[in-house]
Amino acid sequence: MNKTELFGAGLFAFVGAVFLVIGILVHSNNTKFMETAKSIEAEITDIRVGYDSDGDTTHDVLVEFVIDGERYGGKLDTYTSSMREGGTTTVYYDPQNPHDFRGSGTGFIGIVFSGMGGLFFVIGIVMIVNKVKSSANAKTLKATGTLLHAKINDVTINTAYAVNGKNPYRLTASAEDPSTGKTLVFESGNVWFNVKAIVDNNTVETVDVYLDPTNPKKYFVDVESLRSYIGN
Repeated sequence: MNKTELFGAGLFAFVGAVFLVIGILVHSNNTKFMETAKSIEAEITDIRVGYDSDGDTTHDVLVEFVIDGERYGGKLDTYTSSMREGGTTTVYYDPQNPHDFRGSGTGFIGIVFSGMGGLFFVIGIVMIVNKVKSSANAKTLKATGTLLHAKINDVTINTAYAVNGKNPYRLTASAEDPSTGKTLVFESGNVWFNVKAIVDNNTVETVDVYLDPTNPKKYFVDVESLRSYIGN
């Protein structure tokens, strides 16, 4: 099983789990807060525009509201494009501590985090399961499949996939199906060592392919066998 891809899948699942937990905690906290909170219309006293470390625009919304003749206010935790300085927005506050107040969109943040986290987690788990299945299928084919010495046709970089900013290689090869005489084209999985340099710098013309004798669509390209050329 390729450790690089397994690491990427595990990282995906881990980040998803973290987002999911944060989303659940935020949503739970907000739900509990809203059970006793009261609402009031607050005046938007200022909207401060800035930029974060990525250069994206940020908005700090400052609000004020009055309860029993006492003025409260501070930075709101939400912003929408409909907000205007001098306008009003609904805030929810703790009757026991009006200094603790939130915007109407706070609960949505928890839902977003939970949704993103759940999606990332599921994708990561599916990737891990697929890698495990692929590894098991490769072992089965190496044990029971027909060994072909397929001619290497091309080695390309898979720009559609990356782990830690690194793209893998993909190798294509062809060989004759011994049962039908037809030429079959095989494509390897992602290769995380420089197989292109090995093919270009050595007299490597073939790669081992294990073919399912009952189904030519099932095969395993044993690119790992080319590691022996590293350093030559």
